Amino acid sequence: MVVIKRHACQEDGPSTHQDLSIDDRDMQRMALPSELRLASVIGFACISGATWEWALVQGGLTNGGSGGWFAAIGWQGAAASNPLVLAQHVEALVALNDPTFEIKGWMTSLLMIACAALATCVNIYGIRFLSSLEAVMLALHVVGFFAVLIPLWLMGERSSTHDVFFTFEDNAGWGSVGTACLVGLLGPIMTLIGGDSTVHLGEEIQDASRTLPLSMVFTSLMNYAVGFIMTITVMYVSSTFDQTIADATGESYVAVIYAATGSKTATTILTVLILILFFCTAINTVTTSPRQLFAFARDGGLPFSNALAKVDPRTGLPINALLTTFGVTFVLSWIICGSSIAFQNITSITIVGLLLSYGTTIATMIYRRWSGVPLPAARWRYPQAFGYLVNVLALCFVTIAFIFAYFPTAPGPSAESMNWSVVVTLAVVVVATVYYYVRGSSTFDGPAIRMKKAEDDSMIAMENIMIHGKQ
Repeated sequence: MVVIKRHACQEDGPSTHQDLSIDDRDMQRMALPSELRLASVIGFACISGATWEWALVQGGLTNGGSGGWFAAIGWQGAAASNPLVLAQHVEALVALNDPTFEIKGWMTSLLMIACAALATCVNIYGIRFLSSLEAVMLALHVVGFFAVLIPLWLMGERSSTHDVFFTFEDNAGWGSVGTACLVGLLGPIMTLIGGDSTVHLGEEIQDASRTLPLSMVFTSLMNYAVGFIMTITVMYVSSTFDQTIADATGESYVAVIYAATGSKTATTILTVLILILFFCTAINTVTTSPRQLFAFARDGGLPFSNALAKVDPRTGLPINALLTTFGVTFVLSWIICGSSIAFQNITSITIVGLLLSYGTTIATMIYRRWSGVPLPAARWRYPQAFGYLVNVLALCFVTIAFIFAYFPTAPGPSAESMNWSVVVTLAVVVVATVYYYVRGSSTFDGPAIRMKKAEDDSMIAMENIMIHGKQ
């Protein structure tokens, strides 16, 4: 099922870099919202940027630019990935109902562009109704869960409990079930990343230091619970599906639903419902990605930062960042005409980039707790021992996931099927580093850096007062 997470926005929109009083207010209300992600807790600042910049400064590293590039590219990749998923589901419906229809690469590209354009329009022209739309999304999410679950329970042919919980297979030929499971993390990780989406709306949410952590924790608890139920259900009923249908549609779960219901009409209806939920996810991703881009540009971390950081005075929206995000998706969508593998390698940086930003934050939290340095005041905080434990577990999981995100799907890959994410990662590091030393070092001025400077100035002032007092 689709994970949908968002809270209603205020009408004023994101703050501008020039309005330092708003930035100062945001830094004063900085807290440590957390999200429970497979027993993980990630601390965040209530600003539109991301976790990486605050974490690096708190850890004693003043250059947060590289982390910001990874977060920005990760979210831009996510904005392009969701339209691809939507396009693939439309194609799956076509293949299910008309197996003779041949789908061309340019059709996928046009479907992606249409999805991205519609999601962008919703975020520009329908922003006033976004909170109401989110309520509709939540209702569809709940209804969709039971609409899919109940037919599978009642009509699906079940496997034995032993096969579901104790039978593991290495279908890719790794020679080890353990390795196959670790490499297979790439799929499930896509449903787990993105928990920081609400953080990038931190400046537009009322009472953010409390609303954000509550939203993240309870949304995660609910979605991971229903996700686990759905996963077990699909495992019970997936032993009898027609592999031919799975290959034709490209979506195995469509074949699973068809095997359970025995009806193309019922399968089409349920798939359309899931497709709608994926479009809701695309809307939310377009809500998040431009704001992350806007925030990093506002801090001077990107080329053309002045243009990307502009906010429309009438709507209070970062229109340039929204259009840039659509432009990135538009360009990437045409790559799939030549090679779907190439597109998947480009968008795989979504996983790598976001995992890197998460890992940076978690590692910094562990370092701060281990070194005994007090953390900033927060309205939401776990007990110290529990928080330390979940952060250690989270860092272990993120590290393992980060390593295996670079693995190909099967051993002995060809040049075409190779996972080239490591090349993209190195390219991002090189470009970010070169840009920082050529220009970014003089323009990058994130809110956490300003907070650090303010703290240093306060310490100097206190020392001067003490010195003059003694004299």
